[in-house]
Amino acid sequence: MILTKIKTMAKTSDAKKEQIKATRNATRERRKTQTCKCYTLKIVQNRLNKTQKEYLRKVFIEAKWFYNFLLSQENIFESLELTKLKQVQIKTLNGFENRNIEVLSSQVRKGLFDRLISSIKSLSQLKKNDFKVGRLKFKPEINSIDFIQHKISWQIKNNKIKLQGLKEPLAVRGLEQIKGEFELVNCKLIRRASGYYLQITTFQEKQEKETTGSAIGLDFGIKDNITTSNNEKYNFHFPESKKLKRLQKHFARKSKGSKNKYKLLAKIKKEYESTSNLKKDACNKFVNKLQKENDLIVIQDELISQWHKGIFGKSVQHSILGAIKSKLKNLESTLVLSSKEPTTKMCFCGFKNDIQLKDRVFKCQKCKFEMERDLKSSLYILHRGLQQKAISCGTQDYTCGEAYKSLIVAI
Repeated sequence: MILTKIKTMAKTSDAKKEQIKATRNATRERRKTQTCKCYTLKIVQNRLNKTQKEYLRKVFIEAKWFYNFLLSQENIFESLELTKLKQVQIKTLNGFENRNIEVLSSQVRKGLFDRLISSIKSLSQLKKNDFKVGRLKFKPEINSIDFIQHKISWQIKNNKIKLQGLKEPLAVRGLEQIKGEFELVNCKLIRRASGYYLQITTFQEKQEKETTGSAIGLDFGIKDNITTSNNEKYNFHFPESKKLKRLQKHFARKSKGSKNKYKLLAKIKKEYESTSNLKKDACNKFVNKLQKENDLIVIQDELISQWHKGIFGKSVQHSILGAIKSKLKNLESTLVLSSKEPTTKMCFCGFKNDIQLKDRVFKCQKCKFEMERDLKSSLYILHRGLQQKAISCGTQDYTCGEAYKSLIVAI
């Protein structure tokens, strides 16, 4: 009788595994025809009651306790069962204490466990690629928590967001921006200096982009941040505000560990967030403009992180070159040239010239071709991109379709 029950349970378990596997495969196939979009909603602070405020305060504290508790285990990969614990041991100034987990749900704890495992695997991969990496450190605070399953750990209810572990839903701003047919996936609770936010991930059907028949090359630089092959120049400059400099000066004079120092730190974080929002807005608008107007965007994989070490480090830091490059590389319409390609020194005739940083006009020593340095570089980047596109398409000339012929003639 017992053996029969065990066999039945084993069959049920195998059937469930097959069902989960089939569901995952179906989801993967469906994702190929969809595009991912994230929407950030702000939790309305003045509509929070005492219970909600206490929940938002405690959930981030308990997330820090639980994450650091997992990190302290000898074998983290075998610590999945610890996600069911309702009490964890933490280190305080007076030694170790046991603290109760009251508002952190099991799914959220599982998400923290998965995040930790993912971080360890990423470090391991970097180490295999000969990068110098250290160990994961204990976190002084955690500012984002994943609610990974829609309708179980979170859901939309009467134009509000209901989170697992919180009885009353949260009032948010920005829910109206999620329009049309979409598939809700996960939700992330984020704590920033300006308040609490919810980031919702959705999948929507891909929309066919209207072809423009145009291509563009971009040259990244210091004097002019971006020069296009259309001879358009863009400069982005977001320095520290006067208010931020004043706050930092006052912060340096405060006593270590004082309450006033922590109050000033909160103000500094809020000011940094404001500058960061301006940078993100400018970056998104510029990349979106390029994507709408061009079928092909050609850039060079510039080592912008190394530009920070030079004499122009501060001007690069105040720009958004790194963010623009990162966003463009993720677009399907972008073609990236190698950073070793000598686009500044090479002429269209194939001769490699010697050119210094102070030389703002390109002069070919062989064919006597002259052009403004950055414009020539952007045109050459486009030229090389069209060559590579033609080779990948299996054509013999440097064009991939009739639409690009006029660009090559212009060069």
